[in-house]
Amino acid sequence: MSVFKLLAAGIVGAGLGVVATIQLVGGGAGRQGEARTEGGTRTARLGPTPSSLVGAAGAFEALEQQVRTLERQLDAARQRKEGLETAKPSQVAPSLAVLEERLMKLKRSPGVVLGVTGDLSDFANDFRSLGAEGLRRLLELAKSMDPADRILAFELLGKMDATAAIPALLEAAMHDKHHMSAVAASHALALMEDERARDALRDLAVQRPNPAAEINGLFGLAKHGDLEGIQLSIDYINNPKNDLAARAALGGNLMLLATESVMPAVDATVQQFSLEPQVTRFAAEYYRKLGTPTALARLTSLASNSNSCVPCRTVARSVLNEISPPG
Repeated sequence: MSVFKLLAAGIVGAGLGVVATIQLVGGGAGRQGEARTEGGTRTARLGPTPSSLVGAAGAFEALEQQVRTLERQLDAARQRKEGLETAKPSQVAPSLAVLEERLMKLKRSPGVVLGVTGDLSDFANDFRSLGAEGLRRLLELAKSMDPADRILAFELLGKMDATAAIPALLEAAMHDKHHMSAVAASHALALMEDERARDALRDLAVQRPNPAAEINGLFGLAKHGDLEGIQLSIDYINNPKNDLAARAALGGNLMLLATESVMPAVDATVQQFSLEPQVTRFAAEYYRKLGTPTALARLTSLASNSNSCVPCRTVARSVLNEISPPG
């Protein structure tokens, strides 16, 4: 997963979008934590300003796009896997010189300094294949004066699950003066599957050096099933002082994890955004994929909740009907 960069899973990369970059997880337009809010809202009990609904809705539209992108990437990964299984043993991994040439070309892309790096999974695998040499070079780039170098290095190190890079990533996420470089570092930590990233993620979530780092820290902890981190996510989602779009994006990215441990945070998101069909659809899909009796009971409740909007109930019923078609 990842996320966001908003953690998605992206979870926050370069915008609220993850992690929507929060992606809370890759890249996107706009800085995390800068609400793009214009439009009205139907959730009066939350007391948002007229600008906040569009920010929340936009976050979920970004998540929808991310899901579609992830599905395409999954198909592509399967095809690559099939290709690797039939590849000749004589195929050799690219040399460091070849990879550095590719890095230079990618670095010149105007989107890199905005955090728009695209899918670097294959690139990360190539660096991983070089072992210590590849890791050493990326750690050197992580100290570069050029933010484009740092952004690419951070993203690649995160995808490589390079635990040796955790101290450098934490330092950058906390103190890098280039906004998108700091975002990329916290996103890289959120991407990591290794349990040794937990302490760094907790530092981000608790010390909150910047909005993106906080959300990526929360998402990363929840991804690891960290109960304290999940409670902090619930507190964040429930706090009306936090940016509405950020709260929605964090909750939406957590729904993509499809693990039972994050259900309380999903429930909190549903409660806070009960009149938003997009939120309901993400939650309904989460409950359906989880498939436990408790999750399916939540889905049934969504479909019959008289306090939600008609489109919300319609969305929930359509997902429920995929499991139990009407008689």
